[in-house]
Amino acid sequence: RRKIADRLKMPRAEVERIQWLVADQDKFKDAFKMRESTLQRFVREPGFDELLALHRTVASITDGNLANYEFCLSRYETLLQGADSGSPKLVDGKDLIQLGLAPGPGFSEILKVIEDLAFENRLRTKEEALEYVVRHFVK
Repeated sequence: RRKIADRLKMPRAEVERIQWLVADQDKFKDAFKMRESTLQRFVREPGFDELLALHRTVASITDGNLANYEFCLSRYETLLQGADSGSPKLVDGKDLIQLGLAPGPGFSEILKVIEDLAFENRLRTKEEALEYVVRHFVK
């Protein structure tokens, strides 16, 4: 694929975009099995509308099964309508420092855990998130 793009002298950004579209097609087959947080990240990817259109085309011409398409479309439309707008940022690095944690590579993992729990509606407020961090990450 890369050789074809090179022969056509396609811009690098366009080639990378096409590679992303092709590579992420496989994610649709797992849509029903994804954790809520994984699904939320998936439908929030920049260009998801293009990926969704490509998946619909591929599914239509292969087996005709549009169940994964319909499921992801529904989640994407909910996101666009604002019901799930934005990423649930309950805490940030400053909050972790205030709790006594030292800045470092572990911060991103802690923040990802909190974001996952927020996507899954297991944490809803900043207070709940801070309490979770204290219980699980502060020693």
